Amino acid sequence: MRRTELVAVALLLCARSAFAQEASTGFAADRLRPGLGPATLAGAEGAETTPRGQVGFVVALGYLRDPIVLRTAVGGDVVSHPVRGQLVGTLGWELGLPARFALRVSLPVVMWNDGDRLRFTGADLGVGNNPGPALTAAAGDLQVGLKVALLGAPTAPGMHAALALDLTAPMGGQEQFAATGSVTLAPRLLLDYRLPWLSLVLDASVRFAAEQRLFETRAGDELLLAGGVVSRLATLGRARAWHLLAYVEGAGAIGGSGSPRPGELRTALRATSERGVSIDIGGGAGVVDALGAPRWRVFAIFRVPIAPAVARPPIVLERRP
Repeated sequence: MRRTELVAVALLLCARSAFAQEASTGFAADRLRPGLGPATLAGAEGAETTPRGQVGFVVALGYLRDPIVLRTAVGGDVVSHPVRGQLVGTLGWELGLPARFALRVSLPVVMWNDGDRLRFTGADLGVGNNPGPALTAAAGDLQVGLKVALLGAPTAPGMHAALALDLTAPMGGQEQFAATGSVTLAPRLLLDYRLPWLSLVLDASVRFAAEQRLFETRAGDELLLAGGVVSRLATLGRARAWHLLAYVEGAGAIGGSGSPRPGELRTALRATSERGVSIDIGGGAGVVDALGAPRWRVFAIFRVPIAPAVARPPIVLERRP
C-alpha cells in the first residue's frame, strides 16, 4: 500500500512539474518598440535612415493596461491577470553610416510591473499566504540592428524603401513578462510613400524565435505587420520652424496554430521641428482580445538628432511654390 502511495505522489509531482513548464513567462507584454530613425510613426518605421555621421536618439515612456489576461476556454471567465499594468521606458539610438546604412540599438525597461504573474493558475508552488512571486521591474529585450535605405531621396516625395535586420536578446526580463524567452531574429521590409501633406508607412517583418507556451497559447515564429498614415495639420511659430502632425497606426502579429494574434490601433499628435526634433503624445487600444494586445495604453516619445549637418524635413513634405 505504501509503495502504491509513493508511486501516486511521484506521478502527481511529475505532472505538476510538466504543467509548470508549459506556463512560460517568456512573453514581452508590451509589443510596442518605438521606431528609430527620422521617418517613423510610433512603432512603424519609414525607409529613411539617419544621415551619415549623425546620431538620432529616442526616449520613450508608456503605460499599458491588461496586456495579458487568462480566461477559461469555455465561457471566457477571467482566471488571472498575469500582467495588469506596466510602466515602460525605452532608450534607443541610430547611427548614420556611409552608403545610407545605419546601426541601431534600443532597450526597453519595465520600471513598474503589476500583475499576478502565474499565481492562481496552478503553475506556482506557492499556496495559502504565499501564492508565489509577484512581478518586479526588469529589463526587456536588447535590440541591435542594421538598416539600409535602397530607394528614394530623403527630401523627395514618392516611394521610399529600405531593408533592416534586427537581433534581440533577453536581458533578464523573461521571468517577469518583460522580455521574450529566447534570442530572436527579424528581417524587415520598410516602405513609405510621401505626398506633400500626407505620407503612408508600411513595416513588415518575419520574427524567428524559439517557441514559448503559456498553457494553451503558443508563440514562436510570426509575421509582424505595422503601418499607418501621417498628415500635417498646421505650421507653428512666427519663424514657421515647427509643424503639428497627426498619425494613426495599426500593428499586429500572425503566428502558427495556437499562437496569439494581437492587434492594436494607436494614434498620436506630433510636434516636429525643421531640424528633426519631435515629441509624440498618444494612446492606443487592443482591437483583438489576445495575449499582447493591451486594453489601452498611453505613450510619449521624444526624438532628437545630435549634431545635425542640415535641416531635416518632417516625414510629410511641404509643397513649395
